[in-house]
Amino acid sequence: MKFELLNFDNSHYASNISQSDTLLKWDILGNTHHLIIRGDFGSSIVFTDEDKARIEKYGSNQILSGKEIRYADNRFFTFLPKGYANNYNIVVSPAKYAVFCCAYDSATDICKLYVPNDACQYQCDVSSSVEVRIKHEKVKRSLIGLITGKQQVKDYFIVQIPNIPGYLDGNLHYTFDGCRYHYPITKAMLGKPVYIPSFNEQAPKIEGSSGNGYKIITR
Repeated sequence: MKFELLNFDNSHYASNISQSDTLLKWDILGNTHHLIIRGDFGSSIVFTDEDKARIEKYGSNQILSGKEIRYADNRFFTFLPKGYANNYNIVVSPAKYAVFCCAYDSATDICKLYVPNDACQYQCDVSSSVEVRIKHEKVKRSLIGLITGKQQVKDYFIVQIPNIPGYLDGNLHYTFDGCRYHYPITKAMLGKPVYIPSFNEQAPKIEGSSGNGYKIITR
């Protein structure tokens, strides 16, 4: 398959892409197919000559398969035929999605891609909600050293964060009011209770690192 890049017009465009739960929805006109590209959350997706060359390396059968195919760094593409509804079911994890209006001619194996501009609102960020549970607990710890046999009661908070697909160490961190440090949360800390000592009798605050697309819901 070869792509021919054309400027969008009033008869050929994709626009107003948005997230609704696990669906992406958009408006489109003048297409036979949708080209959907996924990249990093917060990035900007523009269909370039480099994208064109990389996708054209795949055979037509692969491109038309409807599968999500990684083709560059953290970019994936999916090529879908026009359907009754303009939507796409996604696994919700932080990402940027863009949709492009395509008119494919099977006789020539040429796909006309109508290049949008930002006014089309053809791309959107998809964020992921993470439900965190925090429970206060006093824990008895044996004192080691001169005071043998004694125990000390300390304030801890049990933090439970679910497993997150594709999680990278440091995507989330914890901190406290008045504390200047951010303590990274590793993948090994997910999916099980983690004991975090209190700071000035405060519970830890779980936060997403700036711009990575995680929304924290604390229970």
